[in-house]
Amino acid sequence: MFSTEARAMIDPRSIPFRAVKNIYEGVIRGDLVPDVELFEATRDLSEKITAGTTIEALEANDDGSRKGCVYYADEQVTFMPGKDAKVKERHDWATEDIAQYVVPALITTDKQIYLQHLDDADVGGEFQGTFVSQARRTRFGDLVAAMEAHFGDKAESAFVWLDIFSANQLEFTRRDKSMPDETKKAYEEYMTAALSIRKERLGDRHPDVATALNNIATVYRAQGRYEEALAYYEEALSIRKDALGDRHPDVANSRNNMRNIREEMQART
Repeated sequence: MFSTEARAMIDPRSIPFRAVKNIYEGVIRGDLVPDVELFEATRDLSEKITAGTTIEALEANDDGSRKGCVYYADEQVTFMPGKDAKVKERHDWATEDIAQYVVPALITTDKQIYLQHLDDADVGGEFQGTFVSQARRTRFGDLVAAMEAHFGDKAESAFVWLDIFSANQLEFTRRDKSMPDETKKAYEEYMTAALSIRKERLGDRHPDVATALNNIATVYRAQGRYEEALAYYEEALSIRKDALGDRHPDVANSRNNMRNIREEMQART
């Protein structure tokens, strides 16, 4: 399914669910990344650091404030705990937090995909079991609980393809957002694979298919492939309207994406 170049960025094999659960439990106990302390901004602190943004706390200042940084922002911020931001307890960490702060601590420079650190005997086949992708804003604990409920009494032997453990997170979450061409190509192949798998397993008109279409459109938009992006946005909107209704937030998001890309296309003519 993937080219040789893409396989350097994405491992199509699956991870045992028990390994995913062990990581979550290690985060909760504080065994993993014990020095990482996260806060959530309760108000806008800058143009880039808005309410709801996750902040990694750094050193404390004499006045009780903390210095912190945001993964995607090229700036540090000084904030007052309790006033500007609240502690983000480990059970509230999102899947994206695991990708950005936990996975990098579990990999090495020669093996930048977490799955490659497991014994081959413990690794599943290509896309074996349940396929999970684009769940980055979901609380990781909720995701683990949902998968455990889904697998039931087969959880101990279940496999899941979960992007944060089967893809190169250092590349896909680059702070400078300047992906090399080979990474962009791999990312596009990964998105296309996600779309194909979701259509096969869920049907062509499922909301998760619309999410995959929207993600591909966003990649094309970033590459300046506006006509292709618009076509994918339009298909995503059609599915979301049928499946979710005209007043659903995801429908509004699709309409906003289409409006923005049309404005960008018009500005370039």
